Amino acid sequence: AVVSTQSTGESTDTSDRTLILRVSWSLGNLSDTLVVNKGNNPSFVSDFSDLLLGRLLDVSLKSADSNDKVKSNIVRALGNLLRFMKQSTYDKIHFKDYVTRSIECLLRASTSGMMKTRWNACHALMNALQNPVISPLDADWAPLL
Repeated sequence: AVVSTQSTGESTDTSDRTLILRVSWSLGNLSDTLVVNKGNNPSFVSDFSDLLLGRLLDVSLKSADSNDKVKSNIVRALGNLLRFMKQSTYDKIHFKDYVTRSIECLLRASTSGMMKTRWNACHALMNALQNPVISPLDADWAPLL
């Protein structure tokens, strides 16, 4: 339910944080759905816009330094988005950067913060590495695993 900030006496800042938390939760759920649809309908992946995937990754990475409640959803989204990525998308140079930055973010989140965030980050790393496109063998971030 949406509550007016005037009726509760809360500041807009609190309202903004609540909105950001809800958006991060929605992003996590959206990314869960993408992975499920990839498994159920492989053509779904080929129809998904690289531009949209890039924007989702960009927003997630920009939100990754938020508080732990937001971060626990963001790391889940990052792992799912990396798992969803197709080879032709990964082959684009800026997407390799997204992968590197995402993996580094997940590794940082797996070692600090609330336990839920750490758990989600570890699970997200597992999700990302289930995508055969993302191989740690020749990646800059491989030694960090």
